[in-house]
Amino acid sequence: MENGKIALAIGLKNGLGYGSTEFFVFRPYQGLLPRFVLHFLLQPSLREEAERQMAGASGQKRVPANYLFTHEFCSLPPANKNELS
Repeated sequence: MENGKIALAIGLKNGLGYGSTEFFVFRPYQGLLPRFVLHFLLQPSLREEAERQMAGASGQKRVPANYLFTHEFCSLPPANKNELS
């Protein structure tokens, strides 16, 4: 969150991905476009608030998982245009 390294992973072989260090995986619910989740997480205001919640030693600070689990996410538009009415 601190340095903005957020990625959208699509088209993964066997649907699997690998990484290192600290990861929080967000999976959109049915009908929500993954790109909307990505842009929501990239918002400076969200990242700044997450940074204020960080804990740990200098150089190893982490966003507590509970911050993201309990954070209220805004309403995002549905993927289906027919649901916009």
